[in-house]
Amino acid sequence: MLHSIEIENFQGIKHLNIEKLNQITIIGGKNNTGKTSVLRAIKDLFYFKNKDKYEDLNKHYDLNDENIIKLIGKYFFKKEYIKNLIMDCSLGCSSSDENFDQIVYGFRINFISTNQMEEYKKAIEKFIEIFKLKRETQIIECMKIIDSNISTIHLIENEIYIDYNNKNERLPANLSGEGLLRLFTLAVAIATSPNGIVLIDEFENGLHWSTLTKVWEFIAAASKEFNCQIICTTHSYELLRYANDVMQKNNIDLGYIRLSKKDEELKAYHFDQESIDDALSSDLEVR
Repeated sequence: MLHSIEIENFQGIKHLNIEKLNQITIIGGKNNTGKTSVLRAIKDLFYFKNKDKYEDLNKHYDLNDENIIKLIGKYFFKKEYIKNLIMDCSLGCSSSDENFDQIVYGFRINFISTNQMEEYKKAIEKFIEIFKLKRETQIIECMKIIDSNISTIHLIENEIYIDYNNKNERLPANLSGEGLLRLFTLAVAIATSPNGIVLIDEFENGLHWSTLTKVWEFIAAASKEFNCQIICTTHSYELLRYANDVMQKNNIDLGYIRLSKKDEELKAYHFDQESIDDALSSDLEVR
């Protein structure tokens, strides 16, 4: 599990230190405070740590002597800290722990953006390995949150088709609503990230508020089964409230990070579950 991250000169963030990330972490804050940039920094911290991928940096970022990206993350593995994982673009990507590459061999980090259809297409590619191993049951159960008439799903010519109990033909999933595609994408990301991290930008996109409790219940169970850390952004007060209720009932570690910018200085305020309770019950501003 990623325990903390420090970010310098990354996508508009001059400096930000997030001292604690939980098993389930929700990031909030006003527009243009860098919520999505934090998710991308976490993704790149792991992606570019490999020396063969370090050369790709210039394709992603305009680097110069005054724009040196530096990311420092502390990773937590089997209840013991691993020394800092560092991406310093002035020195190259490196880890202070020589065994890091072996420890995270096969490690997966999935980033889900707000581009619904693009992420759905990526999820289909990942779903192929799930389907081959006959492990699609969890994906189906997640999709039933939106429509309980779903019987099963099929992979036909790289497209997902849905069997409904109340319909005589299988229908392509891409003709369904955004909510169904969102849940399929979320479920596939978690199922293909054992011992890894799933990053979700604007979690509530495409989801009606009435489904949020069941969605969080699914995520609580799936994150436990796959030992998967979930880090997401939101603008929704309701999403935080539902998540807090579900994680408390399931004894899962939840944290909330509120990003706040004042005079160009960006700070991260961490709320543990007790603090979240107090803030929600007092109607304090947490978004």
